[in-house]
Amino acid sequence: TSCTSCGAATRRKIIVVILITLVSVVGLLRLGFDTDILAMLPQEVPEVHGLKAQRDVLERGGALIITLECGEDGAGLLEEEAQSLAAHLKDTAVAGEARWRPVFEEDPDGLGELLAYLWLNGDQQQWEQLIDGLGQGKSRVRLEQALNRLGTVMDMSSMQLSARDPFGFFDHDSASIFEGSESEDGGYASSDGRMHLIFARPAEPVSGYKDTKRWLRDVREAAEQWRQQEDRQWITVAFTGGPVFTSEVGDGMEKDVRGTVGLTLLLVSLLFWRMQRNLKLLGALAGMLVLIFVVTLGLASLIYGSLSMLSVGFASILIGLAVDYGMVICQEARVSGQTQSALRKSVTKGIVWASITTAAVFAALCFSSLPGVRQLGVLVAMGILAGAVIMLVFYIPIVSRMKIRAINSQGQTENRHGQGFRFPALSPAHAVIILIVALVGSSCVVAVRGLPKITFDFSVMQPSYSPGMDAMESIKERMPSWNSLGIQVVVEADNDTEMLQRLHEAQKRVDVSAQRNEITSGKMPVGLWPDAESQKKNRVKLDTLLTARERLVTEAHDAGFSDEGMSLSLAVLDALKNFSKQQGVVFPRSDAALEILQSYLWRDDQGGGLAKGRIITDVAAKPNEDDLQSLRKLNGEGAYTSGWALLSPAVLPMIHRDVTHIFVPMGAILLIMLVVVFRDIRDVVLVSCCLATPMLMVIAGMRFLELDWDMLNIVAIPLLLGMGMDYGIHMVMALRRHADQPEKVWHGIGKALMFCGASTAIGFGSLAMASNEALAGMGTLCAIGIIITMICSVFVMPGAWRVIHRK
Repeated sequence: TSCTSCGAATRRKIIVVILITLVSVVGLLRLGFDTDILAMLPQEVPEVHGLKAQRDVLERGGALIITLECGEDGAGLLEEEAQSLAAHLKDTAVAGEARWRPVFEEDPDGLGELLAYLWLNGDQQQWEQLIDGLGQGKSRVRLEQALNRLGTVMDMSSMQLSARDPFGFFDHDSASIFEGSESEDGGYASSDGRMHLIFARPAEPVSGYKDTKRWLRDVREAAEQWRQQEDRQWITVAFTGGPVFTSEVGDGMEKDVRGTVGLTLLLVSLLFWRMQRNLKLLGALAGMLVLIFVVTLGLASLIYGSLSMLSVGFASILIGLAVDYGMVICQEARVSGQTQSALRKSVTKGIVWASITTAAVFAALCFSSLPGVRQLGVLVAMGILAGAVIMLVFYIPIVSRMKIRAINSQGQTENRHGQGFRFPALSPAHAVIILIVALVGSSCVVAVRGLPKITFDFSVMQPSYSPGMDAMESIKERMPSWNSLGIQVVVEADNDTEMLQRLHEAQKRVDVSAQRNEITSGKMPVGLWPDAESQKKNRVKLDTLLTARERLVTEAHDAGFSDEGMSLSLAVLDALKNFSKQQGVVFPRSDAALEILQSYLWRDDQGGGLAKGRIITDVAAKPNEDDLQSLRKLNGEGAYTSGWALLSPAVLPMIHRDVTHIFVPMGAILLIMLVVVFRDIRDVVLVSCCLATPMLMVIAGMRFLELDWDMLNIVAIPLLLGMGMDYGIHMVMALRRHADQPEKVWHGIGKALMFCGASTAIGFGSLAMASNEALAGMGTLCAIGIIITMICSVFVMPGAWRVIHRK
């Protein structure tokens, strides 16, 4: 009957495993990596929302920027080479678009359509002044002014426009928004002629970092093939921009998972083998870890769908934590017996309480303001709970069937040479002294030097090795206009009427801020968005201008302008003629016009969309929280300030909030849990001291090394609290079971916690190899803190416990 019952229980477990695995595999099939850095930040923050909308909609994720750079000998020769490479990329079908000069130079008709739209869509009074100025007798004066202006213009780009626009169509108020938006030579070439840029986009849309990576590989191969032709070794080609950053982040995440997880598994396996010397146990443990990973990742994929660049670190953390329970079971089997009932009696309470408290610590991170930290906390919490359940349900029966060397009646175990291991815990007096000195000493350092500052530097979120970032820095060095960290106001709306209203309101706020000297100036693209009322009023006199076309062309010829010389003006008149035939609201249709407008707005078929205005301010490079509050006065309904420089002052208060609203209450909750678990004030005080000491020592060390907290390494605070409780609960439970047999405490839970501390430290320490600086910093700090916590729990706590429990 007993065998039948065991067989039925085994079959039920197998069925449960199969079902869990199937559900998890379904989830794994849809798991992906989210390489978006902004996705790790709270989307409800106006600056994050505005920047993400601007990047995804207006910048369409960002173009690939190809830089051509040369030495002094090749200065001035790169424009022709850029044209050649752009043609090569399109000829080989690698790129659907490759711009090496301003779009209006390639398609003047598109610029003409845009200018025609600005006039028809603009202020009625200015429109009437234009028509009046081009009237009979006045148009010749305007042509003479155009000729005189040609003789005084020094800027090459302005000279080219003036030469093609004798009637002054470019002198529209709304056209002023384009001024200063691009650097010298249209933002494509450096002033010294030693760098030229190409902006490329794929022929077919790419999604995800893997597709982006493949496209970049094709572009690099095509560029290298072009470079090998005609001996172009004097040109250095580099790549940067949105696609490069996406590829680098995704590739780094993939390498982080393979590298850190692989290293952690190897080192933990070697450590387990060193302590147990049992391949079957090691193999079973590896199987449990695989099952834990499958379950956790499967659930995570069902909940989130994709992992952020911070959450990839959970794998190494989970290995270090989940394997702890396996080691506790193996070590307790040596001192408590190998029967299932004996094992469950000795380890269940400790593992259950330890997993609940540690999972609670990580789960508390789901209340963080930062989505990336929330996801990391939830993943590790789920993994810890899954690990505890799987180890208790499946690993205990496996261990009970294995042959494990037991502790002898004197509480000793023999090594292969027949020598016993002595209990290495400190004497009670020494343990108390060391604990008091460490606690008081670190407290004094923190009291004198204060807590580390909390900072947020967005650069730590980027890969530590980034050729794309190096190329961007080179652009900023050669082309100073790229070095300005601009601030924008992004406006969203569902239709034309709503957008126009919001743009006008935003412009009023900008003007008020400028009057108060909170900003230098600002311009919203009010005249660029279609205005049905203005277009209706301006159509009244449109025929007057169109009927004067032949006269105007004749007068321009007489003044010395050729058809090519007035190509822009002719393109404007042609576009106005086409607009006169259209019904309803007019909006540009040519690719060139839309390409220019794309930098400032995007409009859908229903009239809704996104628009961006530019803000000039002295604090654009490094605004603080006070500057941010002033700039937030520009926000309104559907309007958000935007800019990479604003992320730091916007996110930093949220990190401060997490410390006060999450970590402090968390400490109080953990203290209550200690009271519930131990029901003895002496044990609560002891474990609390052993919790506080490592944390204070880490903080003191940070102050000596002048390190700061950031959005990720501050996770070390709840982590050390959770791990300290985990180790403290296990140790106190073992001391209670074997109060008169310290050797059993050492050979059982003592060695298990040593392994736990080492394995967890390995899990976090492996993150030091991560490509993400924030993740690497968190891993290093947590590894050091866990080692200190383990030493305190294993070597100090037993002696101190005997002191406070003396009768």
